[in-house]
Amino acid sequence: MKLIIKALTLVFFTYLFTGCGAISIDKNLVKQYKKPIKINSNETLVYVIRESSFAGAARGLWVAHNNNVIGDIGSGEYTYFKVKKGINTINTVQAKTGLAYYAIDEVSKEPLFLKFSYTKGTVEKLPTDLGISYIANYKESKNLENKHPNDGYINGLVNLAMIENLEIMSETNTTLVPDENNAVITFIRPSSFASMLKYTIWSDNGIVGNLDTNTYFQIKVPTGKYHYYVKSQIIYALEANVSANKNYIIELDVNMGWTTAHVQLDPIDANNYNNPINNNGTLKHLVLNKNLPNNIQERIQLALPIIKEYTDKVASGDKKPEVLKSSFGK
Repeated sequence: MKLIIKALTLVFFTYLFTGCGAISIDKNLVKQYKKPIKINSNETLVYVIRESSFAGAARGLWVAHNNNVIGDIGSGEYTYFKVKKGINTINTVQAKTGLAYYAIDEVSKEPLFLKFSYTKGTVEKLPTDLGISYIANYKESKNLENKHPNDGYINGLVNLAMIENLEIMSETNTTLVPDENNAVITFIRPSSFASMLKYTIWSDNGIVGNLDTNTYFQIKVPTGKYHYYVKSQIIYALEANVSANKNYIIELDVNMGWTTAHVQLDPIDANNYNNPINNNGTLKHLVLNKNLPNNIQERIQLALPIIKEYTDKVASGDKKPEVLKSSFGK
């Protein structure tokens, strides 16, 4: 009897956290598939699928395209729509928080099947045959008759790191070293807490880099004063005063509020700090890619007016930033 109870418990928790069972490709269903609506040459047909899972099954999930929520899907359901050529972002929304962002900036002749995992808070693109097999086994959810604003839209504009399929950062083995004219600033997130949340760091002049959990990146700047920004519920500002021949550390701090994360850039005194970069081999060293493609450049341009609102407030004195002191360098 104990063995039976253990087996049933294992089945229950497998169901709870992984869903009702994996879907495999059914070639017969794939052959029968037909596009449900007419798609022009400048359009892409998009399916958003929510995997069947006991976890969160009682809660609906909004589906958004750019700044509008257009659908609501439950566990084991999907919806579909078409997007025109251009900058398109698909994301899910729950409790006014945007999750699982995906960019569709190029036209695709084949339908795109995006599967959302409730337990992981992530989205993945499925192979066409597998996507068709999913929707054949799942229930269609009709799109909303009346669209309403996407609460996660601005976050998706500013936090490009949240968009799963944008290649903005790469791994590197090159460690920057300060010199007689320049300081090195290391931006670090030495934690796996809230792993689905990723953030873009901005300066007055544009993008600085993206931070995921257990990652860091470095920049080299001349002696002077700089401002850096990161957004969660609000845009948080940090003023960095740096001197040449010094290393500085700015840590991304993430804390969960009632409905969403509170994020800030913490100025760290490197003279009294046990730097995890030197002691933890799991931290991934990233660098901002050079020659970012046109679609990413367009996305950066869309974000800059939002950042400029805060740069202007800092410049006018309306916004008081946190300060990284020059003496914090090591």
